[in-house]
Amino acid sequence: MDGHCTPGLTTATAQDGFIRWISLQTWTVTKTIRVASDSGIVVMVPSPDYRNILVETEDRKIYAYRVGSDNVVLTVANNTSALSSLDVFRLSGVAVTTSSDGLVQFWNTETRSLMRESTVPGELTAAAASPFSTVLAVGSATGVVRIYDAGDDQMRLLMRERAHSGRVNKLLFDPSGRYLVSIGADSSVYLYEIFTQFSVVGYLTTSATPAGCAWKVDENENGNAMVTYRIEDILTDLTVMPSHLSPGRESFHVFSIDRKLKLYTGPAPTKGADDKAPQQDVVHIGSPMYEYQEHEKPYSHTRLSLSREWLFTHSPDGTITVRTLMEPDKVERVFAHDPFQGGVRDVAATRDCRTVITIGEDKLLRFWNWASSGVTGRRAETEVATIVEGILEAQKEMLEEIAGNVADAQAKEVDAPDSLDEKPLTDVKSADVSTDHEADKEDEGARAQMQSRIALIRDRLVKAMQKNETLPELERIDREEFVVDFEQRDALLEEAETKTRKVRKEIEEENLKKRVIRNRIKRECWDSMEVIGQSIKSFRADPVTNRIVEVINYPIRRRTPEELAVVAKVKLLRRTQMMVAAATKQTQKKTGPRDVDLSDEHEEGHVGDANDKPAEPTLEDIAKMSNRALLYDPFELTTNERKRTQIVLLKEVLLDIRHEFNERFKEMVQSKKDDVSKIEDKNDRIAAIMAELQIQETIFHPELDDDEVPERIIEVQDSEVKVERFITPEEQKRLEEKARQEEERLRLQAEDNYRERAIMNMMGGKVDDRSETEDKEELVRPDWMNKPKEEMSEEERKQVQEFEKKLAVQKEEQEKYRKALETELRKLQGFINEVCDAYDARMREFFNYRLLTDRLVYQTELKIIKLGQATLFGEDDEAKEAAIQDRLEELRSEKMTCMAEIPDIKKDLERCREEYELAVKRDKEIERQFRKEFHSFDFYFDALLKLFKRRESPMEADASRGSQQETLNPFQNLDRSHPIASTSEDAAQPLDYATDAPEGLGTDLWSKLVDLRDRKISAEQDVRSTMVRFNETQSLVQGVLDESERIRIETERITADLNAFMDYKFLGTYDLENLFELKQGQVEVPQAPVVTDYSDAVLIHRGVVEKLNETIVALGGAKVDALKEMKDYRKGIHALEWENKMLDFQAEDLVIRTRDIQLLRVTKQMQEFIRSGDEHKQSHEIAALEKRAEYSQRTHYHKLEEKQRIIGKVEHKLKEKVRENRRLDSKLRELELAVGERKGIHDVQAKRHPKGTVSDGSALREIYARRKLVDLAKSQAQDIAILREEVERLRLRTYPAFPARRAEF
Repeated sequence: MDGHCTPGLTTATAQDGFIRWISLQTWTVTKTIRVASDSGIVVMVPSPDYRNILVETEDRKIYAYRVGSDNVVLTVANNTSALSSLDVFRLSGVAVTTSSDGLVQFWNTETRSLMRESTVPGELTAAAASPFSTVLAVGSATGVVRIYDAGDDQMRLLMRERAHSGRVNKLLFDPSGRYLVSIGADSSVYLYEIFTQFSVVGYLTTSATPAGCAWKVDENENGNAMVTYRIEDILTDLTVMPSHLSPGRESFHVFSIDRKLKLYTGPAPTKGADDKAPQQDVVHIGSPMYEYQEHEKPYSHTRLSLSREWLFTHSPDGTITVRTLMEPDKVERVFAHDPFQGGVRDVAATRDCRTVITIGEDKLLRFWNWASSGVTGRRAETEVATIVEGILEAQKEMLEEIAGNVADAQAKEVDAPDSLDEKPLTDVKSADVSTDHEADKEDEGARAQMQSRIALIRDRLVKAMQKNETLPELERIDREEFVVDFEQRDALLEEAETKTRKVRKEIEEENLKKRVIRNRIKRECWDSMEVIGQSIKSFRADPVTNRIVEVINYPIRRRTPEELAVVAKVKLLRRTQMMVAAATKQTQKKTGPRDVDLSDEHEEGHVGDANDKPAEPTLEDIAKMSNRALLYDPFELTTNERKRTQIVLLKEVLLDIRHEFNERFKEMVQSKKDDVSKIEDKNDRIAAIMAELQIQETIFHPELDDDEVPERIIEVQDSEVKVERFITPEEQKRLEEKARQEEERLRLQAEDNYRERAIMNMMGGKVDDRSETEDKEELVRPDWMNKPKEEMSEEERKQVQEFEKKLAVQKEEQEKYRKALETELRKLQGFINEVCDAYDARMREFFNYRLLTDRLVYQTELKIIKLGQATLFGEDDEAKEAAIQDRLEELRSEKMTCMAEIPDIKKDLERCREEYELAVKRDKEIERQFRKEFHSFDFYFDALLKLFKRRESPMEADASRGSQQETLNPFQNLDRSHPIASTSEDAAQPLDYATDAPEGLGTDLWSKLVDLRDRKISAEQDVRSTMVRFNETQSLVQGVLDESERIRIETERITADLNAFMDYKFLGTYDLENLFELKQGQVEVPQAPVVTDYSDAVLIHRGVVEKLNETIVALGGAKVDALKEMKDYRKGIHALEWENKMLDFQAEDLVIRTRDIQLLRVTKQMQEFIRSGDEHKQSHEIAALEKRAEYSQRTHYHKLEEKQRIIGKVEHKLKEKVRENRRLDSKLRELELAVGERKGIHDVQAKRHPKGTVSDGSALREIYARRKLVDLAKSQAQDIAILREEVERLRLRTYPAFPARRAEF
């Protein structure tokens, strides 16, 4: 039983299915309602207002009853008390649940209602629905796996097997719906084929009970290989990552016993490994890549959506989580079921993941709708739906085939109940395997005998073939004669030809696909370009940066006709506007300065003198203006239309800048090609000279890079193809025909070649210069010239002399020719270096030009961005202004409405106040009348006054008078608290003369008392009613006034916002952003380390600055003049002071000298000097000087004699040196003759033995180079000595210093 108690009434339920209402006063049943006849009531839950009641019965049904009615409504009639598993048919969106009592229920996920239900034998523990068919698999506690076709109302049994000896823990279809896997508590895993056979195809036994399983979508070529991964953790479930998220290796999410979701990644497979190589038994995996603390309780599970984009997890803690595999750190968590009753048991989702279904241990089945918010959520839903629909569309043929196979499958007629006596499939299979093993043993002997006979025949055939190879050619038979099985040979040849055709067809299809992709890429990335991207590089690295200078052109996309039409329209409108403005100005000049409305684009202009302004353009000039001339002045961009036009024109200017640069780029490319051709021409001559001189030096061959020739990208060169080209029979015939024609042409040409005939007749078959040929011919010394001169005759001696003269002349000519070739070689190499240097210099200048062009392009793009930003802000400002204006109009209309209602409401308030005052006045008059009437009766006055003021309520009405609903409502007495209701319902109880009248009171007084009391009660009711109306009217007036005040405040705020917005819009319209290019030194704002803030900077005109500078210079000059005047004045003062001091010092000096003279003692010498003067002293000095001059002359003569002796010795040595030089000259001539003879012998030997030439020549060159370096060092030493003397001389002229004594030679 169950019950609920209310004030004065209680409700009770019973096992007989009735609800009864019992009165607490009388303890009697007041009402009885029948809910269920065949089941008892378990729980009853009333609503908070006790007007509705929900009742749950023992058969798991829920009824709803509205108090006061006689009908009970059945709301829920589904049994979800023993739900064991859950899954969803992805195609139809139908959810299927199984119960432990064998009940299978199908639910509509759109309407959340039960569609149908069926009963299956046994206690169901697991279920799985095929993703692409109507196949349903269920497993029981006894290990029986059943497969049904659930497409019809009545399920058809397609397969029944007791695969496991224990309960079935999990069933799972593969993503394609072809296979099914079952996991049992007996540590076995079975694989079923659900495409055609509907039977078991394999099984696996593990050492421990599997906790989970998952399918890997990628098909491995080595299907028989098995890899075991070991993780040092206790796992509860796992999910394999899709291949596009884990390419090249195994990755999977697992749940561990520590309640964490972890991602493990297996090792990458070894490249080039043989598929037949033995696999490693166990692969240990270390720590996970990441892990998340998902749930509060262990034994959590995972499930992957059909699109393989979403991962669901559920746990006994009652929560489910949803995340995407691309962003696993972003998780949505939902509390689904009561954790104290076991939490979530299973979770499933529809194919688009918009509906999620959960079942829990709390006996509830819940449907969750994925509510997407915002554009991002809807986009995600669309993407998921697109992916799923793409999967279904790609597998459309397979779906049709699966549906056909399911429909054609033979249904089982009998579904036997589960029994533990039935043998598991493992025992049956082991018995069959033992029987087959015995049969195989019997056939093994016959097979071995047959193989031995075949081996013997093969050995004899091989020996015969080997012997045939050793026989003579005439006796040898063809290899095909040894063929034994012609049919097998023909079959092998046919198979090879078939495979060849198949491979060729596959290659052709693959090439066709690549060709289509190539054409599409070429059309989108090459044909759509007006100017293809190209670069140009210098020949050599820059000496400063040590890097190759590279310049890239501007790739330009080919514009569509629609874009060109828009640009032409904008240009036409701009030219038209400029023509109208020019015509308007000409009209104004003719008519004079009258009141003419000038356009705003001519009101503003650059700051400057009128004389500096350019002449106004004429109509003809406007029609011929370039894109740059069509641009608006930056201070004229005050409207969004002009800004949009300026953006289009700036884009055209930007395009012109790029085209101009690309034209110069083409000139540079052509210049490089010309230089390369010149260099190659010179290289041919250099190669010929080096070959003639037998010099091995590196020749510089410039080549164009792939970036410099972009056409190489779409052209395939023969050198790029690394495989042998396959030539079809048609192509082979065409090539043979072409070769035959070429041979015929050469044959006809060789019959009568007039060119060769002319060369043979005129020049002996040679086109070389004969003089050069003769110079190159070597003179051969006859053998008779090698005999001694004594044995030669006079004629032979003359011939020897002539031969030696010719040999000397030839050597001299060859030497001259060699030097000429070397000179030409150096000139050619120098020419190549000059060409490369000149081009590299032009490349550096062109690179700087590219930088300047980039700066101009970036400035123009910045202007476009700023204008676009201003346009967007302007559009937003218009919308904001319109919204503010609309709101202001609404407030004005509301204010007018309030102002119109206020007078009428105030009139009603005054009327209600008057009525209230009249009612109060009438009430007081009645009370005064009572006191006046009964004041004389002192004995009864107090009792009568109590009776006059008594206001008792009547007794509660009888229960039978009220309605049944009011009787059963426990809150019926609480509704009488309203003041208006109390005026009508709580009427005062009338007085009873028999019970209420005082003793001895007359009937006349009693009648008068009752009359006054009734009038008093009526007056009080009038006072209360008028007071209520007055309060309501007053509150209404106050509300209207408050609303009016609110409207006024909001109107003021909106008006202030509008004024502020208009100021902001005015500033945004006329306070324009403009770009200025300033020279260094013209910016006086302190520069920040990163970005300088120019928000409070001011742009000042150049004239203002110059005028200010002139003023500053003038003031500075005046100040300098004043300072000069002050300086001169102070200079005079200082001069006078100095003169006074000088005179004082002179006076003092005179006084001192006078005193010294007065105190001086006069000696004899002084007296003699005074008498005779200084003549005697001078004579002594003259005599001393004459003696010194005489001594100096004698010393000079002595030195002259010494020098004469030294000169004699030097002349003697000079004569000896001259004689020695003559001897050396004669000896040198003899040595030169000997060297000449040896050189001749050496040359002859070098011609006979050319290997030694290079080494001897290199030795001579080293000696020659060393001699030149020595001479150069001596000359430089002499130059340094001369320069040192010049420095010493200049130093002596500059400084009065005594030079160091030089060593004389």
